[in-house]
Amino acid sequence: MNLIYFKARTGNFGDDLNPWIWEKLLGDFESYDNNVDFVGIGSILDERLNKGNQRKVVFGSGIRDFQFICNENVDIRFVRGPISSKYLNNAPYITDSAYCLALLEKNYGNHEKKYNCSIVPYFRHIKNINWKLFEKLTGIHVILPNDTIENILEEINASKKIIAGAMHGAIIADILRVPWKRLRLGKHGYESVLTSEIKWCDWLYSMEIFEEMETLEINDKLFKNSRIASFVSGRIQFLELLKKVNSKGKFYLSSNDVFKEKVNQLKKEVERFIFDYKK
Repeated sequence: MNLIYFKARTGNFGDDLNPWIWEKLLGDFESYDNNVDFVGIGSILDERLNKGNQRKVVFGSGIRDFQFICNENVDIRFVRGPISSKYLNNAPYITDSAYCLALLEKNYGNHEKKYNCSIVPYFRHIKNINWKLFEKLTGIHVILPNDTIENILEEINASKKIIAGAMHGAIIADILRVPWKRLRLGKHGYESVLTSEIKWCDWLYSMEIFEEMETLEINDKLFKNSRIASFVSGRIQFLELLKKVNSKGKFYLSSNDVFKEKVNQLKKEVERFIFDYKK
């Protein structure tokens, strides 16, 4: 069996969770049919999925636009959320399959809290800001998304609350029951605003979070102005705004009942997949 996921050159833990988590839950991929592609964590349901003759098994992935029509070679076990579901002819959905982290034997919960507030930037913003300086100026702990999976899990778990530019920063925080808040820093590199909103809303709705969200939003043009005065001013505004969020603003968490229900559904799907596809 082949594992299909997006591989960022810089590394990005949301995508890099795939080889880390599925090996632990599903075992050796060589014990499965070689003609199967496993499509897990990520917003990777697009036209590329229809290439080749391999059987594709979708396990919690989400759409990124409204242009994908899957062919008969795609076995959709479940998709990320109701937006993906509705677009793909009411395919079954549970939530983002990163929630399978809760099925692992190691208990990441109830960790000692070392940080009052931490931020997990989107991976394409790693180089936009001097994060070491940011940490000193704001007192907000920085968890870079290109760190190891183990370190990121430990650091999120050691935080009282999370500011997440990376959607999977918020997702992992939710899994570990750490309150989180979304950061929107302009456009996400090659990703359109529509794609970003599809991803976030698909996940949020799957966890029954429907309220209008207080999002920490910064215009990334503040960081691209060529005039030094505006350049410095933009960074000062950014740092001051994020500093305030330490003590103000609403943070979010899905309900315990919804969380438990989703984890139980995921457990059944993991067992069903192993039964159906393992040699």
